[in-house]
Amino acid sequence: MVIARLLCLVLLSGGVAAAADSQLVRQVDAIFEPWDSLATPGCAVGVVREGERMLFRAYGAADLESGVSNKASTLFEIGSVSKQFTAAAVLVLARDGRLKLTDKVRDYIPELPVYTAGVTIDHLLSHTSGIRDWGVLDELAGWGRTTRVMTNADVLNILARQRNLDFAPGDEYGYSNSGFVLLAIIVERISGESLQEFSRKTLFEPLGMESTQWRDDFRRVVAGRSVAYMNTERGYVQTMPFEDVYGDAGILTSVDDLLTWNHALAERKFGDFVASAFKQRAVLNNGRQTEYSHGLHQGTFGDTREISHAGGIGAYRAWLAYYPEHQLSIAVACNAGDPDYTFGGDYFGRKIAALLLPTSIPEHRDDGSTNVPSQAGLYVSEVTGMPTMLVKQADKLSIGTMAATSISKDQAALSNGDMVTFESSTRYRIEHKTGNVEPFQRTELWIPQETELDSFTGRYYSSEIDTTYDIRENGKNLVLHIENRPDIAIELKPVYHDSFVYDMRLGKDGALVRFYRDENGDVNELGVGWRIGRVRDLRFKLIVQD
Repeated sequence: MVIARLLCLVLLSGGVAAAADSQLVRQVDAIFEPWDSLATPGCAVGVVREGERMLFRAYGAADLESGVSNKASTLFEIGSVSKQFTAAAVLVLARDGRLKLTDKVRDYIPELPVYTAGVTIDHLLSHTSGIRDWGVLDELAGWGRTTRVMTNADVLNILARQRNLDFAPGDEYGYSNSGFVLLAIIVERISGESLQEFSRKTLFEPLGMESTQWRDDFRRVVAGRSVAYMNTERGYVQTMPFEDVYGDAGILTSVDDLLTWNHALAERKFGDFVASAFKQRAVLNNGRQTEYSHGLHQGTFGDTREISHAGGIGAYRAWLAYYPEHQLSIAVACNAGDPDYTFGGDYFGRKIAALLLPTSIPEHRDDGSTNVPSQAGLYVSEVTGMPTMLVKQADKLSIGTMAATSISKDQAALSNGDMVTFESSTRYRIEHKTGNVEPFQRTELWIPQETELDSFTGRYYSSEIDTTYDIRENGKNLVLHIENRPDIAIELKPVYHDSFVYDMRLGKDGALVRFYRDENGDVNELGVGWRIGRVRDLRFKLIVQD
């Protein structure tokens, strides 16, 4: 697009640099070519290396209805990339002695249930609290994110009704947006200011981040904000984050400001305490280290150290990364989304990183053996109850959606970097990069008789989300209806005994429904959880048997 092209020439530093970077410009333009039109939404991209502005580009329309182009200065919402800004606010308060990371969360938010007594601020910052994700809880009640206006007070009300943690604090890593909403509340209670005002004075203005602000009122008119569009079978439709929840997400910013932020963190602008805390990876109770620090992922891209975070909310997608050994920062912000997150800011960002980094992707050497001890078939996680298939076919091995490379008689590496150890013919465990260790046990696929389905039908109520599920039989299947949400009817697919799966927003067969029985063998409860975690075994009690 003409505006983007001119902008790039202005921002590239001098004729020599422009000539040196012309190949990079062409390569990046090729990545975003499908979105380089006013007929589609698109993205803005910024790259800085060793303090030099290498590339700033923009593609697609910021507003399809008015035909306004995206620019490097366009404002995007960056989803969970926002978490590092909440973390920074908390760390500044800790630096100034106004709180400690070891403080108990209930010291500041006594509305939380007593069972959260062991949860610290540090647990919230590192996703090791066990507190359930508020967005998933609301979705299980029939309201997906942004389908009704929610506030931080609403989130606290939901969390105050929960009766259990998903795991004991510090036992596991479990990504939860709830923790960062609670952190936003803590910042406001300690400072006596809104998170926006505290951040403006403490973070944004000192760094000259004039475009950056919290979306704490989605109705507020914000000049230069893009509109987010989801790509559907009907074409692009507006999918905006119409909610007033913030802390877990909610930052509106430009790629220019994001790169200013990365530079500030790299240069330790907030002092040694904050800089060190951002680098400190969480350690679980079992001594294993996670890849998450305080609002940032501490990982690798190939063999290169990568400090990053991805984000998505509504149809916005974003990614911000820093490669310290190469003093390289990459920011990507998009107002184009897809329903299943098959591409996003991290997808585009790492394509750009691959053009700039002298990195190689380490490959595990296949020992040539697929004779792993475990039998092919269905396995169930002993932690979450989630089912997954182990498949052996010719010389290929896969576990769930992940390809596995056999590296010894009893070990394999999954394509996402997790390690699998086969303990027997019916049992294996996965050692996740998150630090979690998850054992799996083989079980049998279950095809219930039509007469068996009758035992599951009825109305089930959860006081934790104030929602009733109506389980009905429809021919040979069970269907889950949510009372007062007449458009929702979810077909349940049997998987193992008394257990069913269904498709959810972030994946096929991504949700699990397990029915529980009393001492007489009669069904009296059901539990629901998501494969990606965030909520585990939320219970509904049978109130009316059909």
